[in-house]
Amino acid sequence: EEAGQLACLFHFGEEKTIGVIGPAYGAIPLALPLAAALEEFFPDIVFFPARTEIIIGDNGDKIHIVPDKFKTYYERMNFIIIEDIVNKGATIREIKELFEDEARAKIIAALCIVDRGSQTAEALGVEQYFPYARINMEKYEAISCPLCKAGIPINTLLGKGKRWVRIF
Repeated sequence: EEAGQLACLFHFGEEKTIGVIGPAYGAIPLALPLAAALEEFFPDIVFFPARTEIIIGDNGDKIHIVPDKFKTYYERMNFIIIEDIVNKGATIREIKELFEDEARAKIIAALCIVDRGSQTAEALGVEQYFPYARINMEKYEAISCPLCKAGIPINTLLGKGKRWVRIF
């Protein structure tokens, strides 16, 4: 039911094919199920999963790239970005710029499961932004972290887990 309400908020214009970008690594698994769900609500539009890859830059930073084998396919297409967690929105802004520059594509919306940074469409530079949930995440000292107290481990292999552990 909530997915149907969200689908009613989208404005796709006359587009008949739209890609759903799952940025590497965390959001890649979200692109295919979201594309399939959107096709249920918009049967006249073909949605396809898209993705980025990560390379390590000269200074050790992780950089998103459009895989070479997809560049011509993605060219001049319209896309939605799906993210798992948004803090400052850097990944959405980076992916938007990347697809606009590398594929001359247009980003028509961004979605996320959890927005922890009170982002807006304007701040992210996208036409539409739909977070499933907004949560004010305070920064905790390790001793008072609710996840730590509950014995919930922080994944340090994917996403920003390593950086969060270093903070504490």
